[in-house]
Amino acid sequence: MVEGLCKQNRLDEAKQMIDSMASEGCSPDVVTFNTLINGYCKAGRVNDGMELFREMHLRGIVADTVTYNTLIHGFCQVGDYGALEKFQEMISSGVAPDTITFRIMLAGLCSKEELQKAEAMLVDLQMSVDGE
Repeated sequence: MVEGLCKQNRLDEAKQMIDSMASEGCSPDVVTFNTLINGYCKAGRVNDGMELFREMHLRGIVADTVTYNTLIHGFCQVGDYGALEKFQEMISSGVAPDTITFRIMLAGLCSKEELQKAEAMLVDLQMSVDGE
């Protein structure tokens, strides 16, 4: 239901559904939250996605790679420097970035003409691959 509402851009109704789920004893999980965060980010409502991200933590739900990738991509889409900050938070939280994370970050950095940062990220990535 949440995903269907998000696909129809009925994001406020999807959020209400998550809230009613919790009040009826059916606690939403990380997948449910990721679905709505993705909907917010696709609609350019990254701040609402971040608010939901904070709510996840208050409810004791641990963000995963998909959560961070979605927010990082959302920040990149709206041209916000929050992507790099969210990437650093991801790493410091112990959530492992995947190839999708690096693709999103590199595309975001290149679109902002942050080529030196993109190159440094590629070098770090190559070093971590060679070190394994």
